Amino acid sequence: GVRILGVDAVRGIRARATVALSQDGRTVIEVCSGQVALAAIAAQAPDLLVLDLLMPGQGGLEVLKILRSKPLTAGLPVVVLTAMDDEANTRAGFEFGATDYVTKPFSIPQLAARVRACLKRSATAES
Repeated sequence: GVRILGVDAVRGIRARATVALSQDGRTVIEVCSGQVALAAIAAQAPDLLVLDLLMPGQGGLEVLKILRSKPLTAGLPVVVLTAMDDEANTRAGFEFGATDYVTKPFSIPQLAARVRACLKRSATAES
């Protein structure tokens, strides 16, 4: 089965994202910080990561940079989900290696569609 890790400091947003992410029988693991996310990924890499940028401690861009620097997670699909919708942050997200960038407030169908597209691309790349 497909495993998705959702990282957001705000429980309500995690819950909303989980509704979108758990479609098609996927398993969603919710964590609230970058540190916890990195530990969870080290233990068992998910098929896709949904990552907020603004978090206490390690921010999303820092987490992304760490993941991209490691061979094991260099190709992990990462959807950045953030309220920071200005061009500088969007550009930084892609420069740091985001697969896709979704801004809050987000619609559940939109997030579900983007995640589906990222998973499809990643499956195609692997085969």
